[in-house]
Amino acid sequence: MTTSLDEYVNQRYQHLLRIANGLCRNNEGSELLHAVIENVYSNHKATANELLIAGKLDNYLARSLRYEFYRSQKEKLKRVEFTNQHEPPPVWLGARLDNEMMDAAVDLSRLSSLELKVWRLHVDHGYSVKEISEGAEVTERYIYGVLGKARVKIKKVIRKK
Repeated sequence: MTTSLDEYVNQRYQHLLRIANGLCRNNEGSELLHAVIENVYSNHKATANELLIAGKLDNYLARSLRYEFYRSQKEKLKRVEFTNQHEPPPVWLGARLDNEMMDAAVDLSRLSSLELKVWRLHVDHGYSVKEISEGAEVTERYIYGVLGKARVKIKKVIRKK
């Protein structure tokens, strides 16, 4: 059994790096892993030592990697401003929506600012998921998740009306 946090990190580093690379899918896993390890050492060392003794540190670090990954994706997307000199003119939503969907479109206020930004880029301006993810330097999987959450909220509004 590993007796110290340093020994544990040295022994499990490759395993943790595989988890981080699996999340990032673009070889930025080492940066993610190092950020999580640095955070654990600077802010949560006592908790990590307790979890090490209890044999639960693997789960804690895997959850921390996922949390940090999604937090960083969200922050990157918030910072990005999509500007394009050849941006298509705004599309009148009525051209594409029937009356029932028009009611839901008016109530887009239920979406978070992040969901609304991605929704408008994808639906109103016609950007593909790949273009949005490349512009924001986040994964396509994250953009699909944001769009999926927005769709669920919009469908709930439509069902209620």
